[in-house]
Amino acid sequence: MKNSIVILLSFCITSLKAQEIPSFTVSKDRQFHYLTHRKAEALKGDFPFSLYVYKSKKKQCAKNSFQIINEFNKIIKDSLFLKQLDWLQSSVEDSILSKDLYVVLDDFGENPHFLSFYVHQVLKKPIDLISIDCLTRSQPYWSTYLIHELTHYILRKKNLPSWFEEGLAQTIEINLQGSRPLLSINRLKESHKIPDFFIEPKPFKDPLSYGMSFLFVNYLKNHFGGEALLKEMIRSSYSKNFLKETITSIANKDSLNLSSEVKEKFTPLGILRHFAAAFAIGNSKKEFFDIQYWKGFSWSINFPKRKEMIQPMGFRIYSGTRRPFSVNSELEYYQVFHSFEQYQFLPGIERRNRDPLFYLILNPTLKPLPVGGAEF
Repeated sequence: MKNSIVILLSFCITSLKAQEIPSFTVSKDRQFHYLTHRKAEALKGDFPFSLYVYKSKKKQCAKNSFQIINEFNKIIKDSLFLKQLDWLQSSVEDSILSKDLYVVLDDFGENPHFLSFYVHQVLKKPIDLISIDCLTRSQPYWSTYLIHELTHYILRKKNLPSWFEEGLAQTIEINLQGSRPLLSINRLKESHKIPDFFIEPKPFKDPLSYGMSFLFVNYLKNHFGGEALLKEMIRSSYSKNFLKETITSIANKDSLNLSSEVKEKFTPLGILRHFAAAFAIGNSKKEFFDIQYWKGFSWSINFPKRKEMIQPMGFRIYSGTRRPFSVNSELEYYQVFHSFEQYQFLPGIERRNRDPLFYLILNPTLKPLPVGGAEF
């Protein structure tokens, strides 16, 4: 009985009365955030942000208010969570979390397109809000959702390109055993499409870009200096041609202690060529991506009979049964052969005695270039 009274008193102390706070209704493609206000219950605790649960959704949540407080207390004291947060904050000046940041639990409904989001909106004053699905399916992943969205919050003033910020957020999320990055990879593998993720807006319009950005940022981390490289890229002041300018600047400083062999590849085009080759081969998961469950692609699409555009720093993989006829001299063409369990990449598209597995076509320029339109 005494224990029940203590729990009840604790609940009353830690739970405040409902108040009106911002709420965002988000379109399915996440391109529009409609600001409204809803009643929410403030959950009091020693958090570096303001924690709430929307009142209308409280009954649907996996935990009651007292349990939510306990769960978030565990999250912010978890050593692995704190390690990721400390690394992020050490990479960005003025990155202290604030009570002005709303972290709100909500019911995202059946079959949601996403399970958490971050919104930064400036009206009369800035609004920073992280919304996290509170249902049973999401509760085991609250820490991974929170660290992902805190990444966006901490980087909000950096003006980083979408592919880097989203890839970094997923890389940090998977360090806490998050499941969404692997789901993004699975969607990418099933799609038969390579997204133009380098030119995607913020937030991404193409869901496949999440998997691609995750692979690319992991590739950068695993091959070219680990977290030290990512920290250097976060601190970069370049916003236009981010990859080219940032990598060139870091290479010139020579601060990553790379081996001579790796330094040769550590150029914007060297990185792009190596990543495209790794993506095309696919099954060298440990060597290229070091991502659990990555098994590559068992497909490659036919060469397009109609012209399509390859965006800057983009690439395409085409079936070896279709050979490009017209060659754009600004594109890079590679044939990929498989022999004695070794892959061979040969430049050019001249005829060989045997058919390649597929063609890799890469746009190394900063402008869209057409490909396709004829075969032989």
